[in-house]
Amino acid sequence: MKLTKDFLVAKGACPAGRAWFLTHFGDEADYQTVLNKLAAESRCNWAEWLLSAVGPITDVMELTAETKIEGDLFVAGSLKCTRSLSVTLSIKAGGGIEAGGGIEAGWDFGIYCGLSICTSMKAERGHCVAKTRPNNLLLGEYVGDKERHR
Repeated sequence: MKLTKDFLVAKGACPAGRAWFLTHFGDEADYQTVLNKLAAESRCNWAEWLLSAVGPITDVMELTAETKIEGDLFVAGSLKCTRSLSVTLSIKAGGGIEAGGGIEAGWDFGIYCGLSICTSMKAERGHCVAKTRPNNLLLGEYVGDKERHR
């Protein structure tokens, strides 16, 4: 999904956020690319606002290797990891989160999946699938290991 300056204005983005967007991306950028840049710059409040204002999309971010991220991870759609995922701060996804191994957020930080989904979509999205239930799953439903739910 592409974000534009006009779209951000229509959604009510603050002037500082719009200026940041124009400086880094010009008139248009991919939703996930913007979230990645916000996370890299520790602009979590803006990333959370964007996820709330735009909502989830059907895209899937796929990580094919064991992944460790210093900081936060924001995902516009769903997140699928074939191995384990470790993030030092929080993990927030518009859709579900699935890992072949474990899912771990930093101590005292949360894992949120299914942000801004309608309750009617809860059965289809917002699931957390991993070998073990993450300790700090704060939003979403843990459904167990993917092998048991095929």
